[in-house]
Amino acid sequence: MEEHILLQMLQGRLGNRGAPIDEKRVIFQRIKDNDLAEIRDRYLEIDREMPEEWQRKLKDRLPSLEETNEWIKKNGQRFEHLLNSGLPEWAIQLPPHLSLPKDSIEQLEVLRKRIKYPEDSFLFHVVGHPEISTRTMLVLYLTALQQSPQSSENELFSEVIKQNCIMIATSRGDVKIVQKMFGIDLESSFLESDLSKIAAKFTSLRELIKWILRIEEKFEEGKIETTPEMVEPANEISSILKEANRPIFDNIEGNRASGCFGVALFFSLLGSNVF
Repeated sequence: MEEHILLQMLQGRLGNRGAPIDEKRVIFQRIKDNDLAEIRDRYLEIDREMPEEWQRKLKDRLPSLEETNEWIKKNGQRFEHLLNSGLPEWAIQLPPHLSLPKDSIEQLEVLRKRIKYPEDSFLFHVVGHPEISTRTMLVLYLTALQQSPQSSENELFSEVIKQNCIMIATSRGDVKIVQKMFGIDLESSFLESDLSKIAAKFTSLRELIKWILRIEEKFEEGKIETTPEMVEPANEISSILKEANRPIFDNIEGNRASGCFGVALFFSLLGSNVF
């Protein structure tokens, strides 16, 4: 059954990084409460250029309880962080798959207040940090493992490289940049073979991630130099983020080596509800 048009529209709004956090909170809570009449009416009132078919579908009926429950089952975990009102705004705005453990957020917030750093600037600094890039690749690795638990390390490493390259190509709007950076042609019919050869060079996930980060640093755009007064705080941020990643690395390496691996456990170590 096709998803209700209002739920599709609201999901788009929730995924809009430019939308105000307070608005997203209200939308998500209204979906959970199946209380969408006011939001539906507001859409019809303010969007004069809405396609007639959409208007007709919105006026026809509201999503049923069954439909909203199905939507929550499918998408709810992606947006549950919006209701964690105890978090600072910069932490709430972190992409769901990059959410940090509560103790790490608390340490970072103490630091941010001490140096009187604006929340939007602090968010920019945290999201652009190499340890957050590391966290992204940990998610890629765990996702690949979750989807194919019997995969070899070579296959998992290949998938991490591939998905990371796709993310770079998408964010920069240039598929050729990946070839310049990594020597990988995403459009090649030999892509899987090329990825496997590169992945074979690494004996651990740590080695692979360090290699990727070194290359990304060379091609980094718009890098902001650390001012003298920010050197010590920047080092503290690095230490906090590195410590947040450490147990994930330790558990991945230890349990893969022993052959005992529970993927859900390691997703929980990410401090995120997205998976």
